[in-house]
Amino acid sequence: MPMRGYRSRGSSSRRRSGSTKGYYSKNTSNKPTYRTVSSNFKNKITSYQTLYRQSQGARSGGATPTNLNTLAKWVEKGAVIQTVSSSQLKRWSKTSRTFNSPASAKYTLTKKFGKTPIKAVCPGKGNNWIVATSQTWKGKTFRFPH
Repeated sequence: MPMRGYRSRGSSSRRRSGSTKGYYSKNTSNKPTYRTVSSNFKNKITSYQTLYRQSQGARSGGATPTNLNTLAKWVEKGAVIQTVSSSQLKRWSKTSRTFNSPASAKYTLTKKFGKTPIKAVCPGKGNNWIVATSQTWKGKTFRFPH
């Protein structure tokens, strides 16, 4: 007695395992798609715009040319440049201390978010910090919470 809704094992409509047509095909190759390439370009452009904004205006305080070149090298490696305010650092460290050095800011960020996404930290304009972040261990772009 045939069962309704089920195909028999010898069904002629079953696709062969090597077939790439229809619903059974999956894109399992590691080839980049237009979406991934365009998102990489967008991340690099916004990172360079952030570095450009930090290099403009008054020269007192902020990042030095050496710091900006170091961060640009991280962008070439795939990092994303983000800015973090001192008040955000205080909130994440759960202290009221001021952060005077990039090493102390980097230590606080790596303690809060881990060593994988935080690559480099340097002082920015207006009591901010410029941070180079890479992808998380899950492969997603790291973004600081607000």
